Amino acid sequence: MDKLELRKKLMSRQRSFDAAYLDQSSEQISAHLISWLWTQSLQPMLIVGYYALSWEFSLERLYKHSATQQISLWLPRVMNSSLKKMLFFHYCPYSTVMSLDESGVCAPSPDKELMSFMNGCSEGYQLMMLIPALTLNDQGVRLGYGGGYYDRFLAQHQKNHLIQKLKKIAIIDQDHTEYNFISDPWDIAMDAFVTQSGYKDCKIM
Repeated sequence: MDKLELRKKLMSRQRSFDAAYLDQSSEQISAHLISWLWTQSLQPMLIVGYYALSWEFSLERLYKHSATQQISLWLPRVMNSSLKKMLFFHYCPYSTVMSLDESGVCAPSPDKELMSFMNGCSEGYQLMMLIPALTLNDQGVRLGYGGGYYDRFLAQHQKNHLIQKLKKIAIIDQDHTEYNFISDPWDIAMDAFVTQSGYKDCKIM
């Protein structure tokens, strides 16, 4: 199916989710991620997440759990919407001051710029990025919202050794896993995805 047509179809469906469905799904997805984290090594963990829009699955339960563990949490902030430039700032669900970024999304205020992958990140960290998605194809390529922020960031830094060991996990609705589409050369495949039904590696899709 054509990407533009599929994106329009799935975006419309996702925006129609009611509050009860979003709340229940958000709890289930966060619970699966927390359970998966317990299976990982005792290395310190660094998680790059996202701040959910009103029609996205919220990971706030995971973020609050992370604040009590040995987990460093970072959220994106669009700094130049025309150039699709996105930076990452440290986030604590209990103390970080938030404000709207250039794209109108709530994000950590940029009082201290710390790009976690480029500096200040210990070699001993496990790295994972949680990325909202509409669906994945059979190659594990994510269909996003069309802005290109994540694809551009990952492509720009793909030769960085920290990015190379970054585990990319898509967050999608369980009913959006049955679609397929032809990916573009610049699309980047995910390593895994999480739905209301659980965690799954893309290599065993």
